[in-house]
Amino acid sequence: GYNLGYTTAGEWLEYTVNVAKAGKYDLTLRVACNGDGRTVSLSAKDVVVAKDIAIPNTAGWQTWTDVIVKDITLEAGVQELRLTVGASDYVNMNYMTFTAQSQPAISLEAGWNLVGCPIDGSTDIATALSSIWTNVKTVKDLTSFYDASQQSAFNSLTKLNWGQGYMVKVNKSCELQWQK
Repeated sequence: GYNLGYTTAGEWLEYTVNVAKAGKYDLTLRVACNGDGRTVSLSAKDVVVAKDIAIPNTAGWQTWTDVIVKDITLEAGVQELRLTVGASDYVNMNYMTFTAQSQPAISLEAGWNLVGCPIDGSTDIATALSSIWTNVKTVKDLTSFYDASQQSAFNSLTKLNWGQGYMVKVNKSCELQWQK
């Protein structure tokens, strides 16, 4: 396989990517290095998203290891990613991959459940609860409600907001996987 070698301090590589969905990602860098104190940094849209990622001494220029950096935040859309070699020369790089982090599923029991919305901003109720939508009977907050048995014009709750709590009534036990 191919890899980058003899990279020098300050050298950078730029990639145009299309991020399908905004969110948090885990970055995996496949690297090799025969020395200590090597780092790289990653920028997206000219903003550093991972600074001074430590590259371990693998004791060989073709002795590969994965370095995993969690919680890289990327915006959706076409953008340039820039990987920059730190202050010390010579880091070999084979590839990098991004894995989207998923929210853990929340177990709901038949009847009423209290849940907090972890989605940034405001999201349509049917989208946010799409993983359990066929089981939803009623959703309430302190000032508004959604009732599946009523015409949509009578429902005052149409959006769910980050950080707000909701009472959700479902007709059977199910798993809630928040969707944006």
